[in-house]
Amino acid sequence: MRKGTFKKIVSAGITAMMVAASVPSVPAAVVHGADQQTRGNIGGFDYEMWNQNGQGQVSMNPGAGSFTCSWSNIENFLARMGKNYDSQKKNYKSFGNIVLTYDVEYTPRGNSYMCVYGWTRNPLMEYYIVEGWGDWRPPGNGAENKGTVTLNGNTYDIAKTMRYNQPSLDGTATFPQYWSIRQTSGSRNNTTNYMQGTIDVSKHFDAWSQKGLDMSGTLYEVSLNIEGYRSNGSANVKKITVGSGSPSPSETTTTTPTQTVKADGDGNYFTSTFESGAGDWSGRGSASVDTDSSNYYDGSKSLLVSGRESEWNGCAIPLDPSAFVPGNTYSFSAAVMQKSGSAVTMQMSLQQGDGNSASYTKIADCDTKSGEWTKIENTEFTIPDNSGDLILYIETPESSGDLCNFYVDAVQVSEKGKKSAVVTGQGKVDTTSAPDDTPKTTGKNYKGVRAHQNLTYNYEKGGNGFKDYMGPYFRLGTSVSGYEIGNSQAQQFIKKNYNSITCENEMKPDSIVKGVNGDEVQISLQSANSILKFAEQNGIGVRGHTFVWYSQTPEFLFKDNGSYVSKDRMNKRLESMIKNTFSQLKSNYPKLQVHSYDVCNELFENDGGGMRNWSKWKDVYGAGNYDFVINAFKYARKYAPSETKLYLNDYNEYMSKKTNDLVNMAKNVMKEGDYIDGIGMQAHLAASYPSASEFETAVKQFESLGLDVQVTELDITRNQSNQGELYTQIFEVCMRHAKNISTVTLWGTTDERSWRKSENGGSPLPFSNYQPKSFYNDIIALTKKIDPPNYDDEEEEVVTTTATTTAPPVNVTTTTTAPPAPAKDLKEVLNEKVSVWGDSNKDSGVDMGDVVLIMQSLANPDKYKMSEQGLFNADVSEAGNGITAQDALILQRYLLGLIKSLPASYADNIKTVTTEATTTKATTTSTTTTTTTKATTTTTTTAPKSNFNYNGNVQFKEAPGNYFNGCQQRGKVTKESYNGINGYNNCNVYTPYNYDPNKKYNIFYLMHGGSENENTLISQNDTMIQNMLDNMIMNGELEPLIVVFPTFNKTEAGKFYSEFRQSLVPFIEGKYSTYANKDTSAESLKASRMHRAYGGFSMGSVSTWAVFENCLDIVGYFMPLSGDHWNGNSAYDKAKSLANAVDKSGYKTNEYFIFASTGSEDIAYPNVNPQVEEMKKMSQFVFTSDFSKGNFYFMVAPGKTHWWGYVRHYVYDSLPYFFHEGQ
Repeated sequence: MRKGTFKKIVSAGITAMMVAASVPSVPAAVVHGADQQTRGNIGGFDYEMWNQNGQGQVSMNPGAGSFTCSWSNIENFLARMGKNYDSQKKNYKSFGNIVLTYDVEYTPRGNSYMCVYGWTRNPLMEYYIVEGWGDWRPPGNGAENKGTVTLNGNTYDIAKTMRYNQPSLDGTATFPQYWSIRQTSGSRNNTTNYMQGTIDVSKHFDAWSQKGLDMSGTLYEVSLNIEGYRSNGSANVKKITVGSGSPSPSETTTTTPTQTVKADGDGNYFTSTFESGAGDWSGRGSASVDTDSSNYYDGSKSLLVSGRESEWNGCAIPLDPSAFVPGNTYSFSAAVMQKSGSAVTMQMSLQQGDGNSASYTKIADCDTKSGEWTKIENTEFTIPDNSGDLILYIETPESSGDLCNFYVDAVQVSEKGKKSAVVTGQGKVDTTSAPDDTPKTTGKNYKGVRAHQNLTYNYEKGGNGFKDYMGPYFRLGTSVSGYEIGNSQAQQFIKKNYNSITCENEMKPDSIVKGVNGDEVQISLQSANSILKFAEQNGIGVRGHTFVWYSQTPEFLFKDNGSYVSKDRMNKRLESMIKNTFSQLKSNYPKLQVHSYDVCNELFENDGGGMRNWSKWKDVYGAGNYDFVINAFKYARKYAPSETKLYLNDYNEYMSKKTNDLVNMAKNVMKEGDYIDGIGMQAHLAASYPSASEFETAVKQFESLGLDVQVTELDITRNQSNQGELYTQIFEVCMRHAKNISTVTLWGTTDERSWRKSENGGSPLPFSNYQPKSFYNDIIALTKKIDPPNYDDEEEEVVTTTATTTAPPVNVTTTTTAPPAPAKDLKEVLNEKVSVWGDSNKDSGVDMGDVVLIMQSLANPDKYKMSEQGLFNADVSEAGNGITAQDALILQRYLLGLIKSLPASYADNIKTVTTEATTTKATTTSTTTTTTTKATTTTTTTAPKSNFNYNGNVQFKEAPGNYFNGCQQRGKVTKESYNGINGYNNCNVYTPYNYDPNKKYNIFYLMHGGSENENTLISQNDTMIQNMLDNMIMNGELEPLIVVFPTFNKTEAGKFYSEFRQSLVPFIEGKYSTYANKDTSAESLKASRMHRAYGGFSMGSVSTWAVFENCLDIVGYFMPLSGDHWNGNSAYDKAKSLANAVDKSGYKTNEYFIFASTGSEDIAYPNVNPQVEEMKKMSQFVFTSDFSKGNFYFMVAPGKTHWWGYVRHYVYDSLPYFFHEGQ
């Protein structure tokens, strides 16, 4: 990043501004002293650049009728250019036909859009004609639909929104906004889009007037506008013209061809029946096409499309340019069918041009049921005025995750207005392989428990998904994050196995509550949007989680001006929060089924025995006052749809005191009326506790209430060898009580994504890497011995038609952890159990064979099962906690002579051994008494400390100037390319002088800033990081290491951690010599995490904090440079999200380290410093740069700004402090 040169201007009324309608979740923008703004006129074109709060990095370089702009790490940003008409005080009709043309290279990365923009006065009105956008289509939900208009080859939705008492041209005012939004965006997110177009602006105004919108005002301006909100991107506006009448020949960017081929006598340009083969149709991307004679709409064959790896992979056919001409209107139709077992949206699209200049337009889409031929058609589609060859293709929508095979038949492309003869539901389908989507039950007038249950859900009769086996018993769900739901593999896994989703964090109060205004609570579901849309589109139900909770709830909800509000105001806010949430669910996701909602969560002390003392709810209402609980259920019943059932949810619910707390509170609510439907049992269990019978005892007590029971967050950690057995037993309990249990939800999709993956033995779910574990078959086998529930006729009128036959299960249960020791001196017990520490294969010696067996057993426990004696012997790291990859690593260090004795350490519960004796000769195996004087002696085992000479208060120091020049001992920079989850991507890899592939190296991943790339850090005069590394290593200031310079430009900085984890690290460390030893399995990466670091500048810093939050299990050191965390609205929220990540990981404070830096004059400092101050208050972060005593430091460079020329010195100061602890 280079230093900015903007002039800050305070303006009472700016010519235009980014307002809340363009980004509904933020306040209207208004220029303050802290804002950056430039305005002017060049060559007759008015222009403006505005950056709210001067945040991030922005640029605008205007020319006469052109400009370039870029933005990153911003709040709100706009850059625009056009013509101002205000001085003439005339209505738009006085200027003739106003036409704007544009030629733009537009690269949105997140929430951004490109539009024609302006105002009118008298009456005041703001308008937008939107041509393209990134990941959010304006104006969002809640707009008043005014119909459509087709102009310049594109169809636009017309909408109206209102702004009340918001900033405007004329100060604070109330005014309407008029919108024309292309039905299909002219741009794609995270892509450079080459866009050319002509906009008949006056004709849009005419269309608005015809729809009843007031266009009587005087025209203020017509501009081309680029806007961004909390995103990054760039635009090269190569040419703009704004004038009256048709554009002159010199302004016309394309020449429209003449149609020479006409339709045949039936009005068709062509048809495809596939009776004689695929013809000119071909596979697109990885897809292949072939004819199929078992499924067809008409005739005897159809086209089968298979092998799809991305949504756009489908079938395609070129269109004859002599027949199909931009600007002309045609009818497109086909019959499509898929047999995925779930509903799938199919889409017919048009590509114009190729390569980077290609544009893509949706022609039509349709929702297809599994196993049913469906008509897809648009009888009046106008080909856009874009240049290039035309390709018609059929696909599934972008980001839908639907990669199923599909069939196409009866394709017809005809004259405008002609409909095809296809009728949805007709045609031939091979039913031998088509699943039957059968809802479990529907009904009404239920009594008893059934009245409190929602059992309307889908599963496949005879299907092989987890949900299909459990379907006759209960709905089966999983939790998922907003990040994971973007993964196509995850989407397919969820659609196959689950018919319910719970948002992991995205619907908790701190995610949806955006502000308060008196009694009103502002709600936004944007954080959960991708999950809710996925569920809605795929017919999957949702469990809402949660409203009332002591944790993850914004403090401002409870306060006004720093003081707690009254109980009366809190009641009103509680009602507003619940009301507005259900209102937004209804309006934004009209087809979504929210079958259940956790109204109150975790009200009681950890192990029971009364309401939680540490709670803001208690602070407002007083100790022992549960009015807010009663009110919450009343409000939820008032505003929730009738299908949404309401639950009281908690953990440790199987402990008798907690069970009683829940039963008593449920009774308190029930006394008030019919407001509660059931109890939610979180069921976060361990293999050692509780037993299945203890769990069942709690189930029975909850059943006694006459309410429903749901298992809401099931996971079982593997701290004993009976985990698989307990999982099967818990499912057996649920299935035997299925009449009273409507839903069982697993908390996470796979081990790798579980919050308990590193807790108490880890391995908490039935799936790993989206594949079932061995005990999964034992669970499925229960369906053969346990009958589904039968409902009494007097309770309900229900018919359940399901099948539960399954393939024979494989009965395999694995053991990978040490048995628990008796409740006495555990250290002594462990030593008694061990024959030879480290001897996993029981050959009476310790060598690499023992290391290999440990890793094999962890990777494939079914094949490489260790004996009980071997498990005890191998547990050399945190002895007593079971076998992990760390044991293999410790054993290797022992064999290399880096560790003198085994075990290296004991688990927390047995590190300290206290004995009553006279005097002891302390060893690990025995105690000998030598006198009769009583004393208490304590022996503690601690992790070894490093010998590095830390400075506990590091101050900024510049690297010597010659360090950025080449030196005699130069390392090597290699350009690498890899195929990742976001497509092909590049990175640069620095290897040190005399790099030895047989030696292991620490590795540091260093990310660039916004609008930069993988080359920035090694190619600019203000970076040259590789030269600095060479000099530091040559002069003994840094151990030789590998440094990777990646790029987040195929995704977003805050989301790069997924590509980092799934693609970049496995590629790099499978090729280069790191402590992962070219083993990129999850266990290996975890075991080598203390030899791996991640850092970045600006947006790269944003990615660093995201990596900390999401990849703490594979990274031990972090270097965020001049950028704050973006997960949270306040400094506390940001810090808390990081602390929560630590808590979920289970790591101790000496197992992760952060060295953050920025300049005192850096634009990032006002955001970073408050976050740091909040982190200092939290026990997870011990502030010092002496990493032998703490784990978190923040260095501030006096007077330094947001520029790599300064930031590279931060790397010089902090990198030597890495890779000394935990080695």
